[in-house]
Parts: sequence; C-alpha cells; structure tokens
Amino acid sequence: QNKYYYTFSSGNTLFIVLDGGEDKPDSDIEYSELVDFDSYRTKEAKWLSKVTESEEFKRAENVIVFNHIPPFVKGKSAWHGDIEIKDKFVPILNRAGIDLMICGHTHRYSFLDKNSSENNFPIIVLNNNCIMELSIDSSGIRATTIGIDKKVISQLVFEK
Repeated sequence: QNKYYYTFSSGNTLFIVLDGGEDKPDSDIEYSELVDFDSYRTKEAKWLSKVTESEEFKRAENVIVFNHIPPFVKGKSAWHGDIEIKDKFVPILNRAGIDLMICGHTHRYSFLDKNSSENNFPIIVLNNNCIMELSIDSSGIRATTIGIDKKVISQLVFEK
C-alpha cells in the first residue's frame, strides 16, 4: 500500500482513505513549481480502481471513503481540485457502488444526497468545528455530526 492513501477494514466495513492533493492547479504561484498533484491523482485513481476490484472490497458489506476535498461543493463554482476529484475518482466510486463519502476542506457543513447524474452515493462535508460519530451494522450506516458546542448538526441514516 501507498503511505498516503490506503484501506483498512473493521468488522463488515471497508474504509478507503484517499489523498486528493491540493485544490489549486499545479502551476499556481503558491506551489513554486514544486508539486505534481494532477499526475499524483491519476496514479491514485489507478490504485483506487484496483481496490474496487479486490476481494476485500467485494466482501465488504459497507464501504466508506474519506477524501479531504469534496468532488462537489454547494454554492461555489468548481475549482481545479474539485474538478480533478470529480473527474478522476467519482466515476470509479460510482461504478463500485460505495455507501458513503466523507470530506472536509470547505470549513462548512453540507450534505449531498445521491444524485443519479453525478454521484450515486451520499457525500457529507464536515466543517472545521465538528466531529462525526459513525454507527455501522448490517442494517446500514448512521452518521451523527456534532458541533463544537456539543449540539447535533445532523443525524443521517443510510440503510442497506
């Protein structure tokens, strides 16, 4: 396995942890010509394809994917990193039939339900001041997001 993106299992669930790189183009002045995230994401997508064809993936009752940058951002025009994630990872995940994607990056909570024309899996985007509790069993996944003030932001259930 790669040291930046990997899988692990717990019980009946396979977790896939992706490293989506950065959000700006590789040519951005901020990177001083020192990064190559576009080809990195291409290599990662090839790895992801292999994972989704593995016996471990096929045996899993639930599959949850973590990626810092969400592929779709509500209320914001798409930026380079979002587009790369959407173009390189989402088609693989759509074909594979994952159960949930959890992201961050935007510093605001949002939920994107399944959308047959874009993503056939739900996406939760966490803000920078919350935690998520996952409860997973044979009936599905329950995701509770709790704010820094200990108030529940959302309680979502994804049934099998």
